[in-house]
Amino acid sequence: MDETDFDPRVSPRRRWREALAATASCLVVLAGGYAVGAVQSPDAASAGKTAEAEIDQQAQPARMFAALGSNIRPAIPATLARPALTASPETPARSLDYAEMSDQTLDRVAGLNVERFAVKPGDTLGRLLTGAGVTTDQSAAAISALKEIWNPRELRVGQEVTLYLHTSALRKVANRPDTPNLVGLTLKPEVDRTVAVAIDDEGAYTAREVMLELQREIVRASGEIDSALYIDAAEAGATDRIIANFANLFSYSVDIQREIQPGDDFEIMYEQFRTPSGELVKTGEILYAALETRGAMKALYRFEASEGVDYFDHDGVSIRRFLMKTPVNGARLSSRFGPRRHPIQGYTKIHKGTDFAAPRGTPIYAAGDGTIVKQYRSSSYGNYIRIKHNGTWQTAYAHMNGFASGMREGRKVRQGEIIGYVGSTGNSTGPHLHYEVLQNGNQVDSMSVKVPTGKELEGDELKRFTAAMGGIETQYAEAPSAVEAQNVATASLEQ
Repeated sequence: MDETDFDPRVSPRRRWREALAATASCLVVLAGGYAVGAVQSPDAASAGKTAEAEIDQQAQPARMFAALGSNIRPAIPATLARPALTASPETPARSLDYAEMSDQTLDRVAGLNVERFAVKPGDTLGRLLTGAGVTTDQSAAAISALKEIWNPRELRVGQEVTLYLHTSALRKVANRPDTPNLVGLTLKPEVDRTVAVAIDDEGAYTAREVMLELQREIVRASGEIDSALYIDAAEAGATDRIIANFANLFSYSVDIQREIQPGDDFEIMYEQFRTPSGELVKTGEILYAALETRGAMKALYRFEASEGVDYFDHDGVSIRRFLMKTPVNGARLSSRFGPRRHPIQGYTKIHKGTDFAAPRGTPIYAAGDGTIVKQYRSSSYGNYIRIKHNGTWQTAYAHMNGFASGMREGRKVRQGEIIGYVGSTGNSTGPHLHYEVLQNGNQVDSMSVKVPTGKELEGDELKRFTAAMGGIETQYAEAPSAVEAQNVATASLEQ
């Protein structure tokens, strides 16, 4: 979103007043003999203070929000959207649209600068404002107003923050410090959401949120796996996010890295959202997913049950298992459970876990809901976490590069929550996760052990699901492919 989408600038009336006031000030200076060593007259000083006070007053928030652009139209009175300008008492009023004034014009007339900053690691909104020369008081006031609609702590690396900074022309004439006033700021927490802060006539900051109306469409991506799931699904039009979510759905029952073979088939139906002009801005939920492995098709349907939204198979059994089969994505199984020659100690011993090799820093997930009962660093296991899931089952994670924020003994975690990151701490020959499943205190093979299954729908709820499943299958048959939908959108954008 560029500055034409939202521009909390001073009103055009104020720009002309400022230019006239600056000119008038120059005339006063010349007429009063204001030169090196000269003494400023009381009248000149009074005129200067009055003009500067008028310049420092900013436009109403409604006027600042009037330049949001054609894509977003908040409820703003037409009289504010096109304010009248009065150059002087002797000249008639005329109207001027924001679009008629460029950044260069604003710089010449009103001393307004539009500055954009990309958030870097360690940045906060306060640091960005201070770095731009905004006073501590204005920075604190603007952030306080923004907190009413958005938490500044959610600022992300790479996010763009736009600042609208105003410097009085009269201050330059009077050779006063060139400290900018913060007129407003904008940023986009999501692709379809803009939050902004603008200053009102009384000098107070007001926050506002604007949502971009997006058009929802249902598309499908399907095909046969030739080389790899990611490559073939991407060629079918699926986005990285959809492919990752698809893999996560089957991570409870399928070893995505090892069980999928060339010739297997996949089907995905999901939401995606476009701007009114046809530009794809984000994807939504997967509504249906199917994967054929070893000749058997596993189909999953999104359904809102009494306990919340989940994915169920054809029989109404939830895909979620008590424990995930692999608690790290994109990993290579480097060592199985059982006897092996120890890579460091050199002799054969029982390997009481499963090793997953992955790049350092790869997220590690809690395999199931539970409570952290151990969290420490040892010489052998390195950074280590053990989670108790119930009276029978526990899981352990070792050699982590580090723990996720907030992970400590006694902390409750949810299945799929990040608890740490792949590393090579302790007795380790390279970055990997050593993963253990313990049943009644004894390590068992995580790849073959039978763990409790998920929720099973019954009665009226099963009937509702069966009806919904039929509707989803019909919708899949009628949905355009993601490639077809993109071709139509591209043709529309080119027109």
